[in-house]
Amino acid sequence: MSLFARSVCTLWMFILLSSWVNYTVAMKALVRVTNDLGILDLTVSCNIDKNPHILTPAAYYEWNYSSEDSEFGREPFTCNFQWEGAHHSFDMYVSIRDQDCQRCLWFIRQDAPCRYVKNGRFACYPWNT
Repeated sequence: MSLFARSVCTLWMFILLSSWVNYTVAMKALVRVTNDLGILDLTVSCNIDKNPHILTPAAYYEWNYSSEDSEFGREPFTCNFQWEGAHHSFDMYVSIRDQDCQRCLWFIRQDAPCRYVKNGRFACYPWNT
């Protein structure tokens, strides 16, 4: 292989690797949290937005999330949820789990946080605590 061809191949591999690293390091998504607790108010406080948000039933709050924005520039994007008689936390965005969603629509229920997948289906996950 000629020196020119090797140089082009090396440059091409570097470009591909750089774009892959940038993609995996800086995931971007809209993350929406909806209060699906019925008649209870929900208080949401997250590590990328220190201001608590009080959501009435069926109300939502959303963030334009990039993994670069989270605390110390890393994942996970974690929120604490509190309502009458309960307190839980959950990782709202983890690239390995959520890589398929650019609009991550979460519905907070008493038994679990559930993400809308498609066609009226939800994927529910256990609370962190």
